[in-house]
Amino acid sequence: MKQCQMQTTAVHDTKTKANKLSLAENEIEELFDASIPFIDTIKKLISPHIGPFKVSNAHILKLDGNKTEDQYLVIHNSDEEEIVPIDAVAVFIDLHEELTPDSLEVAYKRSQEIKAIPKSDVQGPPDGDIAMTVCIVLARSSLLALEAISEQMGEINNTIPSHKWPDAVAVLSSGILNYTANIPAHDSSGDFYLPTQDYAESAPAPSVFVHKTIRAGGKSTINKVLALIIPRLAIFLPSASASLPNYNDFLEDFPSHGITTQTYQFNLSNDLIPMTHEQALAAQLPTDSFNIVSEKQKLGSVQFQKWQDGGVFVVRGAFPMDLFLVFLREVVPNIDASGLQFFRNSETQVSYVLPMGEKEFFQTLDIFQQRSSNIRIERETAKILLQKTEDEGTSSPFSARLMFGIIKTRDIAFYDKEGRNKFDDLYEPVISNFRNARETAQDIRQKWEDHKEKLASGDIVDIQGRTVKISESLDRPIKRDLESFINLSVRTIKQSMQNLTKELEVDIGFLFKKETTFQDGLKKLQTSDPALADYITGVRQWSEPLILIRNNDLEHGDFPPPRVTYNLDALPVTAEEPEINGKPITEFTDEIIDCISCFVEEVTTHCLQRKFPKGVDIKETTLAERSPENPLRFVVTVVTDQTTPWKLTAHTSKFEDV
Repeated sequence: MKQCQMQTTAVHDTKTKANKLSLAENEIEELFDASIPFIDTIKKLISPHIGPFKVSNAHILKLDGNKTEDQYLVIHNSDEEEIVPIDAVAVFIDLHEELTPDSLEVAYKRSQEIKAIPKSDVQGPPDGDIAMTVCIVLARSSLLALEAISEQMGEINNTIPSHKWPDAVAVLSSGILNYTANIPAHDSSGDFYLPTQDYAESAPAPSVFVHKTIRAGGKSTINKVLALIIPRLAIFLPSASASLPNYNDFLEDFPSHGITTQTYQFNLSNDLIPMTHEQALAAQLPTDSFNIVSEKQKLGSVQFQKWQDGGVFVVRGAFPMDLFLVFLREVVPNIDASGLQFFRNSETQVSYVLPMGEKEFFQTLDIFQQRSSNIRIERETAKILLQKTEDEGTSSPFSARLMFGIIKTRDIAFYDKEGRNKFDDLYEPVISNFRNARETAQDIRQKWEDHKEKLASGDIVDIQGRTVKISESLDRPIKRDLESFINLSVRTIKQSMQNLTKELEVDIGFLFKKETTFQDGLKKLQTSDPALADYITGVRQWSEPLILIRNNDLEHGDFPPPRVTYNLDALPVTAEEPEINGKPITEFTDEIIDCISCFVEEVTTHCLQRKFPKGVDIKETTLAERSPENPLRFVVTVVTDQTTPWKLTAHTSKFEDV
């Protein structure tokens, strides 16, 4: 039976260290020389790396004896080069000088035409698999950015079955879009070849998450194309493997990280269906485990995972998956034996997609427990902490940018769980202290506004002759709140942010030192990170006065109590807002909150950006581009010649205006 074929290169893991297979500079340059026919350049470049295979511009001979009207660039193992039998075709390459929206649609139609030509498939694993015809769309340049290509691919994908999609779309001047896949409960992922129509119609649906992935390789994109072709040729004809180069040799200078733009799952009909936002979120949440226990010993555990129109068994530990699948057939008798396949590694076993829901899953567990002596099932309920921390959702720039946005950026900088956990442990005090400072500033404003309103209404004013009595005083509560606000603000930037940046290998401790030490630290930083040095110079303008208030006034007891003054010569009685550092208290707190918001977002993003892998970067969206539901300022993007990555710069704009 033909299996779902997944190349073993890791998308988010460090790739195997290999000897670089060099391509001569003149060969690469020829790819972009419009005076040389594109097809000739590609044939010349590919031919030395495909062992006994040939690359030809040929008619394709169908099984019925007819040939295609058009010629196609194909990689094959036929003795013929002008008319190549379909059974000999391993890869079809659709060439375009420039990729446009129209030419991408044409490429999809040609992919459908070629993939629809049946093969006899006289071979089968382990002797080889000729049934699949991999389709690669290849363009010298593109009018479309890689993200725009991905968006159009997604739209077309929704209209045709997945076995007819091109396996990859590559723009040699910028990057490549292809499919990667991973199995539930497995972190590593690899490049994925789309199954054939025959597979879709006859084989069980594999339980893999299939991701449409962008990787920006610039002029090294041709290396990734070769790294997709070579494994397919080895699958097509295993006896040729010894004469084929190691595909990893082409990837030494190619970005190993990519950006997923859409995730798909196979349904029971073996067609890839895009996951909805709700499905993707549910897949990330923990689910209940059912421990398999004999006396006091835990033998393993089993879980149910919902999957499009079916479900999946996930077994952890050494306990065999087979028993559950056998008992499932008693619950769902029409399951074909071929559908009882599963993926296995040293820690987990994951079934293919099965025609079952939670009801059938629980019925299977009941039968298993009844038939298994001395074995019981113990449910371990997954616990998810849902705690209200504020009244703002992701429509708030504060929540969207300083919480959701930073975490998404963190995900790219740290692919390992340990790194993410360390970051989260240090970022939590930043947000906790700053949130408390914001809430204190809001309390100060609310108290002041309420006091003014009570004065205007006369609720707290009692006039008896020349005596005006005001029954509410703000002096003590305002002083107390201001002290708390200043302490929390300084703690956010001086302790919490300094600890965070230190973990990110950036030392900003000199920012909080005396002037001579500050200048010495600034000179050192100017050498290693001039953008951050210039930015820190701007931060010093507001952070130093804030810290001086805390150090000199609060800690030494010299903090001048802010007092409300009243105008008693007119009715209603009015009040003058107390000042701090020469500014009205609400203006002062608003400015500090604004400065810290920018500081936290921009410095944290810059430090994470420094740790990004090759091929991805940060892009700043305009105010008009931001969604009202989730107004993110920074998004992760792939790096191409058209990309303008965000760079840290000092500014005086308000948080919500940048």
